[in-house]
Amino acid sequence: EYIMLRQDSIQSTELKKRQSPIRTKCHEIFCCPLKQVHLKENTEPEEPQLKGIITKLYSRQGYHLQMQADGTIDGTKEEESTYTLFNLIPVGLRVVAIQGVQTKLYLAMNNEGYLYTSEHFTPECKFKESVFENYYVTYSSMIYRQMQSGRGWYLGLNKEG
Repeated sequence: EYIMLRQDSIQSTELKKRQSPIRTKCHEIFCCPLKQVHLKENTEPEEPQLKGIITKLYSRQGYHLQMQADGTIDGTKEEESTYTLFNLIPVGLRVVAIQGVQTKLYLAMNNEGYLYTSEHFTPECKFKESVFENYYVTYSSMIYRQMQSGRGWYLGLNKEG
């Protein structure tokens, strides 16, 4: 393989200083051989395609949102539960996907406002993130709204978790 350099891109004084046996003049074009590079196979474990911030989602009622191993979504007061860690993945301007760190499942909301988990990222996994002055954040479905009122469907926990 060769890289081609046009003669007018190299000054003649530079040529005299840099003469080398591998550089040859071919019809006013200089040819420089390149070494072939072999890429080694990636043996490292695959990283997730989407990356984000790992966090816990806490409600004013004192519960942490958790996604259990079977995909159940609920609240817990156990601060040390590994099922309360979520990966907030930015997928648009103020839009995130919420993925359980332990389960690798995505949080999703259907057109009736019910939460479920999904193995694959779909449009139902997109949540609008709204940050308020008190540092609380709300998450609402990006694609669905309540039929009668037109208000958004929000992610929330009741006082029982």
